[in-house]
This record gives sequence, C-alpha cells and structure tokens, in this order.
Amino acid sequence: MDLGVTGKWGENYLSGQYRKNAAAGTNGGVGFAELAAAKAAGRPDVSGISFKDMWQTRFPGAYYHVMDGYKISQGTWERLDFPHDDFFRNKVDESILDWKPTGPEPKMTDSSVQSRAVSTLGKKSIVVPPALEEKMKDDPTLAKQVMERVETFIAEKEATKRPNRIRSYILVLDEEGEIAHTCITSGGGVSGPTEAAQRQFEAEQEAKRKRRAEYMGIVEESALKRKLMGQEANEQYYKASITKEKVSAVYEKNSIETVAEKSAQDKVTGCGKKDEEQIRGVSETDFEERVLQSAGPNAPQSVKDAWMETVKEVGVNGLGETKNGRTHITQMYIQQAIANYYGLLHSNDILGNSVESAIRATQKALYDFDHPLEPSKVISMEEQQARLKEREFYTVFLEKLKRL
Repeated sequence: MDLGVTGKWGENYLSGQYRKNAAAGTNGGVGFAELAAAKAAGRPDVSGISFKDMWQTRFPGAYYHVMDGYKISQGTWERLDFPHDDFFRNKVDESILDWKPTGPEPKMTDSSVQSRAVSTLGKKSIVVPPALEEKMKDDPTLAKQVMERVETFIAEKEATKRPNRIRSYILVLDEEGEIAHTCITSGGGVSGPTEAAQRQFEAEQEAKRKRRAEYMGIVEESALKRKLMGQEANEQYYKASITKEKVSAVYEKNSIETVAEKSAQDKVTGCGKKDEEQIRGVSETDFEERVLQSAGPNAPQSVKDAWMETVKEVGVNGLGETKNGRTHITQMYIQQAIANYYGLLHSNDILGNSVESAIRATQKALYDFDHPLEPSKVISMEEQQARLKEREFYTVFLEKLKRL
C-alpha cells in the first residue's frame, strides 16, 4: 500500500515538521508518524492516534510490549545473560520481570552471547508501562513528546555508528515517559568486533599493563632489598672478623655503599667517620633525636613525641641505629633507600608532615616485616632479637599514632 510518504524527501520533511511542532509545544499540524498512521488506518482525524501506532508506523516491524519493564534492576538488565532477545517477539512472558541469573555472567565473546546478539540485528522493540500507556491515550500531546524523545534517541545513536554496522534497539520507558533502560546491539559489515567487545578487550589490556607495572615495581624493590641484605651480611662479617683492620681495608675499597645509606648515616650522626668518637660522647637522648630528625624532620610534634616515647619503652628506634652502628637493616630504613633509589625529593623523610602519613609509613613497615618478599635466611641470635625489637617498635609506635 502506498502511504504517500515513502519518498526520502517527503519522510525527512514531515519528520522535521513533527519535531518542530513538538519542540514548540503547539497542537497545530501533525508529525510524520501521526499522518502515516492515520492514512494507514483510513482515518482523517489524527487526534486519537495511539502511541503504538506512532511507534510501529515510524519503525515498521518494530515490537511493542506493555509491562513494567523499568522495574528490572539496572544490574540485572546489564547482565550479558539476561534474555534481552525475548523482547524481539510478539509476546513476552511477565516472568521476565523477576528473572534471576543461574550462574556466573558469561563474557561478551561467549558464543551464546554472540549468537543471541546477531539474531536481533536490525530489530527494534519498546516496552511501555501500563500506566504510561493510559496517560498517552488520554493525552495525545504527551504521546507526541514521548515519541519525539524516542526518535531523537535512536537518531543520535544512528548518527554515531560506524560504517556498515547494523544496530538493534530495546527501549524501556518508565511511567513518566523517560527512557529507563536501553539495550543497543551493533554488528554486521567487516569493520571488526562489536563496540562492547572492543571496550572489554581494551579494559583487559589496560588491566594487564597495570599488573605488569606492579610486577616490575615489586621486582625492582626485591632487587634493592637483596642488595641491602647482601650489604648487611658483609657488615656482619666485617664486625665478626678477627682481622678487623685488614678486612676493613678490603671492605671499604670494594663495598658499594648505596647513596641512600650514606645520606641516612650522615644525617643520623651529623658527621663522617672522622667524628665517630664525638658521636659516642653524645647522650642517648640527643642521639635518638638525631635519628628521629632523619626519619621525620617535618613530622608534627605529636608524632615526634610518640616516636621518642616508643624508643624509651622498646629500647630501639625504627631505623635500627645505635651509637655503635646499625643493628640490622630495618623496614623503615628500606623505605628510605627505595625512595632515594627512585630519586624522590626528601627521600629520608618517611614519616611525612602529618599523623596520617606517619601511620601509613609505619603500617607499611609492619606489613613488609610480616610479609617479606623472600624467605627469611638463617641469622644470628643477636639479629633475631634485634628484628623482634624492630617489630615491637612498629607495633607500639602505631598504637600511639592511632591515639593522636
């Protein structure tokens, strides 16, 4: 049957007039959908045209369903195993409103998802609540506004699709005529995977890049810690050697002292090896304050007080420093070394300038202590005791910080 508006020019003209009238809020004139539906039905009066007729005349072969589809939760609607393809049938069972998944959600690349998506290409379906349908029967202006909203939505999506692609649409309206849910499937042509599959692929690649970066960070940190541990073993050998002076000469010539350790040692002691005798003459309190100044020069006074109180209670500090040298390499000292390794400004300042930053540094040190990157090696009784004291320091210090 020739409706008289099948020409491309006539369709565009009447559709444009329809949009202009709807935007202006006027009742004069009729849109393409109303005119076509009225002619199809042989009615000269279009004031009583139904929304269903508008929809199916504007989109021939489109499906129309009356149910409260907007009540389906967004999480359920977005699942890839939700039976969206049921809406491309002449009748949909109301049980779909209470649909529940029976297993894990499949991936976009799953054959069942792809086959259902391909079967719907080129089709359109709309779901209208019973309450809205009754409103539009009594209010033709509302029906025109809803139809304009639906047409505009589809037109905008069609304008952005890639060449040679075919799309299907499911639009679910709420009781106010707003679009509550949509399902758009794209396929066909030779332009590659679907948009959803492409997005999923890109997201997976980005996740892989992040995991790779994290892994490389762990590898670098592990290598630096091994280097520090190896140096610590050399220091222990140096201290235990009977021929201290001869070993000292070889040790000082061949050992590679890290920049971070040198910086930390100079800041703690305030001098080089020539002034070791002066360090031994400094009081314990002054010495511990120098150690604190190395770890947290910009820390709040409350944090500094908590540090000094912890030193008095436990008998050690977080850097393992004593007037006679370092007992062992602590986790807080490793934090300084790693920061220096990456060239961070103020790398020794691990406590930061707030209570929160001090808590984070202490929590990290405690976590790293309890979760070493490599299995613990056999160590001397003295070092075992020093490490137990180190953990006790972190625990007590952290408790004090959380009370601030």
